[in-house]
Amino acid sequence: MASIVSFFQEARIRMKLNELTEDQDEAAKAKDFNRAQQLLEECNKLKDELKALAAPPPPAPVERPVTQDTRTEVRSLCELLIFECTDCAFRKR
Repeated sequence: MASIVSFFQEARIRMKLNELTEDQDEAAKAKDFNRAQQLLEECNKLKDELKALAAPPPPAPVERPVTQDTRTEVRSLCELLIFECTDCAFRKR
């Protein structure tokens, strides 16, 4: 539910940013530079809000300690892959 809410909040902010950018362009064309500056500041505030809504990066994966079991498991997988590759190569002949 929280992700849906943040999705709509982000969409609302992006729509407002688009509107402010259009208004800023119109103000600059009309040479109303004070208004354009105010709109730019509002855009910057909204961009900061978007950054705050961004999801934090995923947690770093937990590394398993390398044990004899892990080595055996990896070796078995490698041997299986080698067997499959060589078996496939012999079938093609």
